[in-house]
Amino acid sequence: MLLCDDTIWAIPDGASGIEFANPEEGRYFVEMFNKEWDVAVEAVAKEHEDCLRDNPASVSDESGKFFVSFVPLDIPYMDGAFCDTWRGPEALDKAIETLKEKYPNAEYSGCIQYGWSDQHGGDVVKYEISSGHNDEPYSFVGMILQAAVMDEEGYFWDQIEYSDELNEIAKDLETYKEWVGEEALGKIAEMQDDE
Repeated sequence: MLLCDDTIWAIPDGASGIEFANPEEGRYFVEMFNKEWDVAVEAVAKEHEDCLRDNPASVSDESGKFFVSFVPLDIPYMDGAFCDTWRGPEALDKAIETLKEKYPNAEYSGCIQYGWSDQHGGDVVKYEISSGHNDEPYSFVGMILQAAVMDEEGYFWDQIEYSDELNEIAKDLETYKEWVGEEALGKIAEMQDDE
């Protein structure tokens, strides 16, 4: 279940991750992603020299669940003035394809959701990555959204204050109310009333 664009913009690193049913398959995916990511960064660096981007994947292997979270997959260069927006997602897609070749019955579920911007402009990248059909909210997105709406700095609320998508943002918060709580729902309702 994907978030609307303005909700994604209001979360600094987006809300991206993939959960694997089998840790062995998850570890294989990470190994393949790391290789593909290195190839992607090297390709951008070869064209633009000053490309610097750490691997965006982080692994959590707790209580039998293997989870890979991602910060944005864009690859900035020229001190962040520009960014390559397609090689990172392509690296992830290639890693998934390699996983499916080795483990045709692999079970995984997740999504990629983040905003990117450079001197040319910006956009939101969002798509689901799943071995099956999923209509349920992602718990990891709920936890990320919870942290965003409860952050003391108020970045999330500042970002959505003048949004044209308040109704869509409200739907996102309602979908993830188990994580964001009634206070967040009340706050977005007030913002809608003030429109």
